[in-house]
Amino acid sequence: MKIKEKIYHSFNCILNYAGLDLRRYPSRSRRALIKYLAENQVHCCIDAGANTGQFASGLRSSGFHGAIISFEPQKAAFDKLSRKAQRDGKWATVNAGLGDKDTSAILNISANSVSSSILPMEERTTLHVAEASYIANEEIKVFRLDSFMKAKGVSERVFLKIDTQGYEAKILDGASSYFEHIFALQLETSFVRLYRGEILFDEMKRKIEDLGFYVSSVECEFIDETNGMLLQADIVFLRDIHRL
Repeated sequence: MKIKEKIYHSFNCILNYAGLDLRRYPSRSRRALIKYLAENQVHCCIDAGANTGQFASGLRSSGFHGAIISFEPQKAAFDKLSRKAQRDGKWATVNAGLGDKDTSAILNISANSVSSSILPMEERTTLHVAEASYIANEEIKVFRLDSFMKAKGVSERVFLKIDTQGYEAKILDGASSYFEHIFALQLETSFVRLYRGEILFDEMKRKIEDLGFYVSSVECEFIDETNGMLLQADIVFLRDIHRL
């Protein structure tokens, strides 16, 4: 074991006694993603469901230097997002959602903001997270990703991240004629139905693998603390370049 690793493990043992854990940043899976993006000339990230820019900020601090286009339909969250993005010359923001049609929709606003969704929420969701409850709604704009990117003249390879509370499949359907440009995909997927009408993990995995992708990493996002059941996870899929 290298000296650096010995110091890390010794220090972490001390922290563990206090109920803490020291982790390398960025994580191994994030480092692998950044490496894949660089090696395959993927210099644009589409950030669907950006909220206030948490993911994009983390991606940037992990070493991604390309362009970021963040979509966030919720007005209050978008205002915070746009202010944050103004400090980054390669970060653009769009006050709209993505879906399978160019249309308008009603967005249900949750108390914690991040659980907001176009879809109705299952009762079990608020039983696990009370602050996920809907408290208001807003009319929002919705674009198909393929028509939006065509209108903007963007035809480069992209990394598509989707965190839209059950609406992920609709966004994939709305990217159908742009999918050849998508080389990496990260989405939040459920193992138990938390939003009515959402597609669960098994079906989503098959859908994306059939498009020529493989699973690169799985990160637990939401666990039932009463029984340890995994409810949601962030899955990273990478295009199998050997199938091109």
